[in-house]
Amino acid sequence: MEKKLKLRDWQQAAFERLVEVTREGKREFLCVAGVGSGKTLFASYVFNFFKDKNFIDSVVIISPTENIKRNWSKTIEVAFNFKIDHSYSFKHAWPRDCHGISITFQSLNQPNVESLKRYVGEKTLLIVDEVHHAGDERSWGEAIQQLGQQAGYKLLLSGTPDRPDNSPIPFVTYHYDPESKRYKLESNYSYGYAEAVDDNVVCPVIFQRLKAEALTFSGTETMEYDEVYSEKQRKLFNQILTISPYSEGDKRSWTYQSFEKANKKLNEINDFRNENYAGLIVCNSIKDAENLYDQISQMYGSDFVEIVTSKNRVGDLASSQKIEKFFHSKQSWIISINMISEGVDIPRLRCILYASNVTTRVRFTQVMGRAVRNPLHLKNNSDVCYFYLPDYAPLVHNAEGIEQELKHIYQKIEQEEEARKRGEGNGTQFSIDDFVLESESIDAGNIFEGDLWNAVEDVKATTWADKEKVSKDIVLKLWKYFKDEQGGSTVNEEEPHPFQTSTEQKEAYRKNVSKLVNQISYKLDGNKKPKPETIRKVHYQLNQRCNIQLSNTATLDQLKKKLRAAEKWLLSKNIRA
Repeated sequence: MEKKLKLRDWQQAAFERLVEVTREGKREFLCVAGVGSGKTLFASYVFNFFKDKNFIDSVVIISPTENIKRNWSKTIEVAFNFKIDHSYSFKHAWPRDCHGISITFQSLNQPNVESLKRYVGEKTLLIVDEVHHAGDERSWGEAIQQLGQQAGYKLLLSGTPDRPDNSPIPFVTYHYDPESKRYKLESNYSYGYAEAVDDNVVCPVIFQRLKAEALTFSGTETMEYDEVYSEKQRKLFNQILTISPYSEGDKRSWTYQSFEKANKKLNEINDFRNENYAGLIVCNSIKDAENLYDQISQMYGSDFVEIVTSKNRVGDLASSQKIEKFFHSKQSWIISINMISEGVDIPRLRCILYASNVTTRVRFTQVMGRAVRNPLHLKNNSDVCYFYLPDYAPLVHNAEGIEQELKHIYQKIEQEEEARKRGEGNGTQFSIDDFVLESESIDAGNIFEGDLWNAVEDVKATTWADKEKVSKDIVLKLWKYFKDEQGGSTVNEEEPHPFQTSTEQKEAYRKNVSKLVNQISYKLDGNKKPKPETIRKVHYQLNQRCNIQLSNTATLDQLKKKLRAAEKWLLSKNIRA
């Protein structure tokens, strides 16, 4: 039975258009929707609808990153209780208790595609998320072409429909836009960022430009906006983004100093809104990200900041797990390079510092999208996202392009303000002055006498100070005394419990089974290090008892039975094979 889910207006309109196109006999649909608008939920709804009508019975989802492919599984499972395997190995069909798989573009090598083609057919829905990436690598486009020819229906999604080139993308038509001088997708349905702002689906952005001064052998050089930017400026721009591990105090990098400005704004927002908002820093390289992480951790503590790169430090959680943990945590900042640039949903992000030399409009918009999708802005009197960027012409042009998209929204705001001044209606909750490109210096944040005060503590301190009619520094001094006496924070923060997909639950059961199998094998081999053949034998016998043919295709129920069988075997008095 089709599960009922209230769609946003644009999602409903896009769905109706999809049904219309399908009735015309077409088997592909391209939906272009702006950042944070809800493409994933829209596509999940389409899958649920098609399955309910017996049009398709399985789904293959292709997306840009490991974290995004996991997010697809989570969204579909939470919304419709369909299990999507996001650790598919391409060796066998997906498990019987899964309705499909979620994979990345990077996994689309020819052997994997040939394996996958055995299970993709007329009743398979192929969803390609951020389909513009199919033009990044020729092999990706060819793989999607092959899979799409076998699939019963293709649902193509994109949030940033521009490409600087005309790389061929299967099932997509491009046209050249002379105004933007870019190639744009011809979509079946389009829903832009400006429309999403107008519908209160996402929030507007304040772009805050920050120039830089750098001391070089030639003297002091200034990086600031210049319409005709030179090669010398480009080199200086790249240099000021570099973060030295030895920088301290006033000699810290432009990125660190800009982080301090953004952090003060973040504290100001949390102070005023009583929320757990956070910030994102996009660095230029893994080395820069690690150096910045070390500097911020030194100053504020490791609980204040997280780092996610493609290079995991020893002892770190996998990137997707770290992002999920940050999602639920009270950490204030997360540093990345490109792991959180597209499709990643962290609703509490409110400030962004862009310290990358990637100047394309696509990347710029993707990063911006991480902090405009917060649903709390509706109850918070229409918050805005604060986006800090170098005062470098290519990046400023990107910001100006987005501002132009929102021009009619600003006109609407001005009209509402005028009506409010005349006493007609309540008007808007924010001012047109909030939407100019600007650079600003923000007052003190939540650092007091060398101690870090997290958002929860700061809000409590503000509340107590107002109640007792004293200044906040008095409250913080008393609080600092009690913290020092008790050896830690006065706030009792519970550990978050992130949502586990069916795939993650299976992985947890497999790990627990492996531990028990090792213990059983240890006893079978006379309390010695177990032999590999003994371990294989124990796994085989457990699989036989639970009717498991292949471990990779075991259902969640089968793995639960296997764990119980292993526990029973281990607890038996006379353990034997």
